[in-house]
Amino acid sequence: MQRLLLFTFLIVLFAGLESCFLSEIMGSGEGIFVKDTVVAVENMKTIDVQYVQSDSSYALITYWTDAGGRPLFKKRIQNFTRQIKDGPEKHWDENGQLIYNALWSKGTPLGAITEYYGNGQLKKKIEFDDKKGYARFEMNFHENGRIKSDTIMYYKGKKEGEVNYYDENSGEITEKYIYARDSLLSIKIFKKEYELLAKRADELKNSVKRDSVDRIKKDSLFSTLLGNLQAMSPSNWSNEDNKKERIEYLETLLKSQGK
Repeated sequence: MQRLLLFTFLIVLFAGLESCFLSEIMGSGEGIFVKDTVVAVENMKTIDVQYVQSDSSYALITYWTDAGGRPLFKKRIQNFTRQIKDGPEKHWDENGQLIYNALWSKGTPLGAITEYYGNGQLKKKIEFDDKKGYARFEMNFHENGRIKSDTIMYYKGKKEGEVNYYDENSGEITEKYIYARDSLLSIKIFKKEYELLAKRADELKNSVKRDSVDRIKKDSLFSTLLGNLQAMSPSNWSNEDNKKERIEYLETLLKSQGK
């Protein structure tokens, strides 16, 4: 009898624990799993759970799991109405840190969409027009909190204008982008190694120009001397027979000119 009572008690206890566990997975998704400090999480996986709210709306919740498929905490939650985003949307990384936050109304983002680094620092923020759903402007930051770019302006949801990007440590400009109606017109990269290459290219270009000018001068002098030589030469002087003598003579003239 005592064994029967003990067995019944264990069944009820297990059923209660299992019910709490399943309700946490299949419920509204408001609770967040806490990483188990005992279970080693070497190979993280994910599972998707769809929670139906009505005939037309549902929430899709993705959980990070351990290698055995045991849910640890949420990875993503999205709300839909007739397969269109409608409601909060949040993403978490493998450490449980919030990395994405947005609010949708029938497919239109409301307010701002924000992204975060794993350390909680703001990564990107895009402000929207609540009525039309257009992006209005965008701000970007480095992981250390420093500004990554100028505020990017949008015209009816399309990038417009000039944007400078900055080094995360020095704050110096590293790149310059120019947009027109979301099309990238040009990119200029500010890097010391590129500047050195450009300087070297200019030096080589100028050197070629100088060499060309010198060559033209020498060719002009040579042609002048050759013309004078031909004018002074007898009409019966054969070019083929006396080529060597003429070249030697020209070399002598060139040396006398100091060239």
